[in-house]
Amino acid sequence: MARPLPRNLLADLTAHKRLLLCLEYDGTLAPTNSNPDDARPLAGATVAINRLIADRDDVVIAIVSGREARTTRRMLGIFGGLYFVGLHGIEMLDLDD
Repeated sequence: MARPLPRNLLADLTAHKRLLLCLEYDGTLAPTNSNPDDARPLAGATVAINRLIADRDDVVIAIVSGREARTTRRMLGIFGGLYFVGLHGIEMLDLDD
């Protein structure tokens, strides 16, 4: 059985080096949905990401998806401060693209 991650894992990791956090949109930030256009972020996901974005010196975030990067950005509703990687790595939007 899988165990939960340690409570202070992120703080412990960022105390030593800059961290790259890659998150998949569908199935991680948003539940999978029979209609992909209806996949919306889980409650609290955007709040947590915005908190991490506020400290770019410690954490860099990339949202990865099979969707087009601009589509994923629109669906997540965060328009700056993180990378969006789309089409399984074929395209990327920079931090403030």
